[in-house]
Formats: sequence, structure tokens, C-alpha cells
Amino acid sequence: MPFDISDHKFETVRLTVQQSENGYRADRFLASRLNQYSRAQIQKLIKSNCVLIDGSPIRQSQKLESDSVIELQLHEQNAAQLEPLEPQDLNLKILHSDSDIAIIDKRPSLAIHPGAGRDDGTLVNGLLHLFPEIRDVGGSKRPGIVHRLDMDTSGVLVIARTQRAYLHMISQFEKRRVEKTYLALVHGIPKHPKATIEAPIGRSKRDRRRMAIDGVGQAAITRYKTLYSGKNSTLLQLSLITGRTHQARVHLSAVDLPIMGDRDYGGNNSRNDNPLRQMLHAWKLGFELPTGKTVSCIAGIPEDFVAACTQSGIMHNNLEPYLKDEVIL
Repeated sequence: MPFDISDHKFETVRLTVQQSENGYRADRFLASRLNQYSRAQIQKLIKSNCVLIDGSPIRQSQKLESDSVIELQLHEQNAAQLEPLEPQDLNLKILHSDSDIAIIDKRPSLAIHPGAGRDDGTLVNGLLHLFPEIRDVGGSKRPGIVHRLDMDTSGVLVIARTQRAYLHMISQFEKRRVEKTYLALVHGIPKHPKATIEAPIGRSKRDRRRMAIDGVGQAAITRYKTLYSGKNSTLLQLSLITGRTHQARVHLSAVDLPIMGDRDYGGNNSRNDNPLRQMLHAWKLGFELPTGKTVSCIAGIPEDFVAACTQSGIMHNNLEPYLKDEVIL
């Protein structure tokens, strides 16, 4: 069961691995027991040699056996590494909020939650500043988060402010009842103005940080249609039927339409003259609120996306329908 470390900052704490935890990685075990802290924070504690097994420092990937005793040596310096997520004023753009949810226009280069090498300055830190009640909503490491966008993807993101809303939104996404519409500026001109890409996606065997088309991966479906074409580039509107990690980026790369600025999936198109981030924008999100009403929310494309389009030969007046924010309840 979870363990509250807040009253044990200056002593050695012992945790016993239960039968149900047999085979857990050390970092996963500690994350499950100290669930008010992020995996990144716990990994810092491990790297500081403050977590022991049989008197020796534990490795974060070490597999544990049931009945093993894990010792946490918690003095003031080490405990400081496990401070809970802190609220920060990050000037987030709120498109809509009510007692159940908040809808954010996430700017590019903003990570959703703390991770390896990133302890703060994330969307979660900003949300805790605006909506402190979400600390108890959903998972404590990612409070209020029901879906995610890549750090360099901009656009609409819905946040749960209550546990009721959290469970409702998780169900909406799992049942594919959320309308997710993206805009992507890609290299190349599509062979067909409209198409459906249906190809399973799994973890890349060459680079575990990336995803790839994989015959035994999870089903993934992306539909696209051409909006405007420029100089060997195209503005596409995407409908993501499923929500796999990096889905739009992987699928478009697989059909030789890599997203402009995508350093991971752009292949030979990842040139120095590309934009500083991938030109992918979550433009529209439509779903049912916990009250039963529906909402449709649009986040206008940001300035860097507009600039990349115009530099690619797409006329600015063609972009006007995609510039404004809109919330329809």
C-alpha cells in the first residue's frame, strides 16, 4: 500500500516487497509505494544511493523478489529530492473552465508533466497553480491529466478538475467518443486528397524512445484530407480515430508525408531550415461533459505554425478560418 514519506525525513524507512509486487522494477515498486511523487523524483533518490537492498545501493531497473526489504535512508538532503509537485504560475491559456473540467490551449515546448531531466516548469505545475483541487484527481504524478500531447505539439487539451470528470473523460477516450482534429504541415504532396491510414503502432525495436509501424502493435487509425498545398508541402487536416503515442507523426512518416520539423520521424527531411518544432497542432476537441452536454473547442493555430505555412507557400488568407479560438457549448 502507498506510504506517506512526509513524516519520515530524518530516518531509515523499510519497505517489504509483497507477493503481488514480485518482479517489479525497483523504480516502479517505489513509485507505487510513494505515489505522491513522480518517477523522476524517485529515480533521483536511487541515483543518490539512498535506496538500499541487502545493504547495497539498488539499481532503478533491478527486479525485486517478494519478501525483500528495501531501505530508504531519508535525511534532509535526500528528502528534498522527493518534494511533491509544486504549483507554478506559467501563464497558461484557458479556453474554457467549469466546475468539472478546464480546456487549455497548450503552447509548444511545454511538457505535460515532470519526467527524466525535467522536475518543474510543466503543464501540471501550471495547473496546480490555477486549480489546486486537481492534486487529488486521478494519478498523483499526473493530476487531472486524462490525455496528452507531445511537448512540441500545440493545441487543445482537456483537464479534469474532479474525480467524477476524470473517470468520465477516461471512459470517453477509451470508447473513442472524443472527436480529435489536428492540423499538420507536412513535406510532400499527397497522392490522394483524402485517405485513411490504418497501421498498428508499437514501440520501436531500434530505439525504445520512439514508436514504429508494428504488425503486432496496437490498432491505430488516422484519416487525413488536404486543405492547401504549397511548395512541395501540404497543410493537412487529421482525424485521429485512435490515440496511440506519436500516432500522427508515425502514420504520416510511413506514407512519405513527414511532419515538417519532426526530428524523430522526419527522416531526410529533418534539415536545419526546418521549423524549431514539429508543425502539429491539436486544433479541435469535441466531447460529452459529465453533465451530458457536449462541448466543441477550437484553439487557433499559433504564430510559429502560421509562419511555417506562409514560408511554405500557403497563402495567409487561406489560414484565416484556423486562427481564432472558439468554444461551442
